[in-house]
Amino acid sequence: MSAGVIFQQMCIIFLLMMIGYWCSRRGILSETAGKDVSALVVNICNPMLMLSSVLESQTDITGEKILTAVVVVFFMYAALVLLAVLLPKFLRVPQKIQGHYGVMVLLGNVGFVGIPVIEAVLGSQYVIYVVIVCIYFNIIAYTYGQILIDKGQEGHEARFRPGRMINVGTIAGVVSILLFVFRPELPWILTQTIHYGGRATTFLSLVMIGISLAHQPLKEIFTDVKMYLFVAVRFVVVPVVFGLVTRRFVQDTMMCLTLLLLMAMPVANLPLMMAEEEWIDGTVLSRGIVLSTILSLVTIPLVVLILQ
Repeated sequence: MSAGVIFQQMCIIFLLMMIGYWCSRRGILSETAGKDVSALVVNICNPMLMLSSVLESQTDITGEKILTAVVVVFFMYAALVLLAVLLPKFLRVPQKIQGHYGVMVLLGNVGFVGIPVIEAVLGSQYVIYVVIVCIYFNIIAYTYGQILIDKGQEGHEARFRPGRMINVGTIAGVVSILLFVFRPELPWILTQTIHYGGRATTFLSLVMIGISLAHQPLKEIFTDVKMYLFVAVRFVVVPVVFGLVTRRFVQDTMMCLTLLLLMAMPVANLPLMMAEEEWIDGTVLSRGIVLSTILSLVTIPLVVLILQ
């Protein structure tokens, strides 16, 4: 896998985002439509893509490799939890928004951007590793991630809601792993329905991000020096270190590549949605999402180039 191939795929992803941006700026799609598309992708299309990728994949990935990935991803997120505490302090982020910087460290866009990137660059057979990461992502987002979002916010107690860990994302992830392991024969009509629904995910999710970009004050985002430093550390330095470490302990090259790319994904949209749901100011989260997503056109290929 070359940095050039990654760059080409990121250009495609960027152009798809720009379709959403253009449609929003021209009034073809409203901000409300963006929220509706987001709900559709989160609750229907993305889970169907997980299932579809597993059903379509012809792979030699064994149960032993799956267990190895489960362990590696556990340590990956354990390191990110620690970094979520240390990096905001290192950047001298004000106390009030340290939690928001922390949650941006912790939660990368492994679903909306990660799945299409892995599928396009490495192939659908490796989406099973993305599924494992997505299960961890959903569990952590609604536990420690919720605490970080609430931390330091006036009128909000830092807490988590364990019941929210059981959601369509975690359920789809567990079902995908079961389908991968047991390979049951499903009715053709059902599998085709899942495939068609899953194929819509990439386009809709990127259009949704483009709609979000169209409603952001880009001038303020591009003049935030501290956010540039954050993006450089979190999305270049951290993935490079992660790649160097995993190479020493994991023999499966494709697993390493998949997890490396997922580690380099830009900030996820979910923290902003969670903040807005509780009427918490999500300005910092919004800036991080926009800047890291736009710069991922450069940062992801750069990480691959450095490690080559």
